[in-house]
Amino acid sequence: MEIGVQKWFSKLERSWKRLCEDYARGEFCPISENDIVCYLYYSLIAHEKIAKNYIHTNYPVKIEGMQVDIFLGKNLPRREIKSKPLLVEIKFRKRRLDYYLDHYRFKPTERVFFGDDVEKLIKLRSAGSGVAAVFFQKLPPSSSCREKCDNVTLQQWVELESLMKELEDKLKNEQIRLLYGPRLAREHDI
Repeated sequence: MEIGVQKWFSKLERSWKRLCEDYARGEFCPISENDIVCYLYYSLIAHEKIAKNYIHTNYPVKIEGMQVDIFLGKNLPRREIKSKPLLVEIKFRKRRLDYYLDHYRFKPTERVFFGDDVEKLIKLRSAGSGVAAVFFQKLPPSSSCREKCDNVTLQQWVELESLMKELEDKLKNEQIRLLYGPRLAREHDI
């Protein structure tokens, strides 16, 4: 049974949301991009019931010798593929949010958040539908300035979510979908 790109994306999106929720509860604390890839691989198999032969990590794509972090789709010769696979690139960002926001203000480009992943996915459009994902590991405010830092951090998250929505619209034109997290809880919106 062939699964369409939208169904692949829905399963990936639910797994991403699960990852962010587990992170918020302290049940998952990634220290590398590979931790995120492994979590998503497990979640897609265990919770989304994707067959193991439909998901691959560090998958080599035959265009320009590139590979993607996650490949969702049937691994068949190109002439036999009936629906495009989902090609997923993930970035794990460890620095404080203000670092990325300051760089984006200086030079507003998706490279600040995604490195060269978006350009790679654009080059790979003929091989599959692209998803760029970024996970931010923010550092908690110090106890000595908790009240001030909490407000500043909240403002940074609101700004980040606004920028991500803008980038999401921009990347739609390139046929690239966007996932990011963790996200603000709705009761914290300003």
